[in-house]
Amino acid sequence: MNVLVNDESLKNIADAIRAKKNSTEKYMPGQMGTAIKSIDVGRKSFTVVQVANGNIGLALMGSVISNAGDEYTLSFPPITFLITANNGYTPGHITVNGVDQGSNKVTLEVTDGMVISATAAVKDENTQVGFMNQEITLQQVNGGYSYSGINIKDTTGAYTLESYVLSYDAEKNRIKVSNVQCSAFASVNALLLQFSQGANSDGATFDLDTTQNLAEQEFVVAPNFDLNPTQPFTLSIGLAGTLA
Repeated sequence: MNVLVNDESLKNIADAIRAKKNSTEKYMPGQMGTAIKSIDVGRKSFTVVQVANGNIGLALMGSVISNAGDEYTLSFPPITFLITANNGYTPGHITVNGVDQGSNKVTLEVTDGMVISATAAVKDENTQVGFMNQEITLQQVNGGYSYSGINIKDTTGAYTLESYVLSYDAEKNRIKVSNVQCSAFASVNALLLQFSQGANSDGATFDLDTTQNLAEQEFVVAPNFDLNPTQPFTLSIGLAGTLA
């Protein structure tokens, strides 16, 4: 069925297109359909490029739908982008289309085609990792006491202490920890030991020479209580240094 459209109606349609597109372009009737389809009605696409040792998250800052009485408005609110870093790293800054925004958290009005990423996460110089407490029962060997620990996870489950050897000299009441191996660290500058048995506890911190192999160093502690080697006791080990 053919329908006649007067010039005033066509002008009104063209004016509406120009208002939506913020332009002064003139349209023939046959161009109006394509022009209407090209009007941006609020849908915007953007890309998030993740970086190593970090994660970029986002959240809408505000309501998508607002109203004044019975009149409702659909809008595209700003978005907050936040980059967090893995344990042992400091997060970089958010970048927009390759431009550093100077912070790991920014709130933006998104534009179509925007690319969100971040500068590189920086490895921390001194990361502390505490490994799970272990209930130790010593074995008597050649007149002394010893224990070998293997594959102890840290409290987050991210890192593993591959091994250590503990020996106890009952005559001198001295504990020696050796053969400490943890490939999660590129270098270790401090080792922390904590012992407890019943109501008694003691500990020690050792500052290490990072030029020496950790596994070749020995750490001797004389607890401030008389350890009973025939009864279980608790040991916790912590390392501090630069992660691998």
